[in-house]
Amino acid sequence: MRHLIVLLLLGAGIYYFGFRGSEVDRLLKPVQPVSDSTPQNIFVEPDYRSVPIDDRQYLVGGRYTIIYYHWAQCPGCRRLDSDLSRFLDLRKDVVVRKIMLASNWSVEGAKHDFGRNIGITPFVIIFGPDGKLIVKDEGTDGRGIHLLSEWMNAEFQKEWKKNNTSS
Repeated sequence: MRHLIVLLLLGAGIYYFGFRGSEVDRLLKPVQPVSDSTPQNIFVEPDYRSVPIDDRQYLVGGRYTIIYYHWAQCPGCRRLDSDLSRFLDLRKDVVVRKIMLASNWSVEGAKHDFGRNIGITPFVIIFGPDGKLIVKDEGTDGRGIHLLSEWMNAEFQKEWKKNNTSS
């Protein structure tokens, strides 16, 4: 019985890490062509009269959409802003919609306003060009920010290799 449990755990680990790798590989393929003039990186002002806020209202069809809950006092948010700026220069098929959290935000307030358990910042949700959810943070699990970080790092490495390969 113990061997069966070990094998199941090993199989689950292999599946999980294999899936994560393939998710980044899928994200590395740009959507073609991108011809509209939609701004890539903007703050959006939610309408707090109708809560909870529906993130799907910020999707841009045919583009990867990153919804990013931003808190001004968050050092990780400031770092992500810098990385996103560089990332968006490489990927014109990606848009970022930043939602500013109040300076005194709380987990309970975020649940009320956004219908989300925002336990960490930056808090990230990624949708595909087809509008389907790819990943989202939930509470403090960080799945969205981790996948976004992997994706950005893979794009930065690809760009570095392109610029530093001697022919």
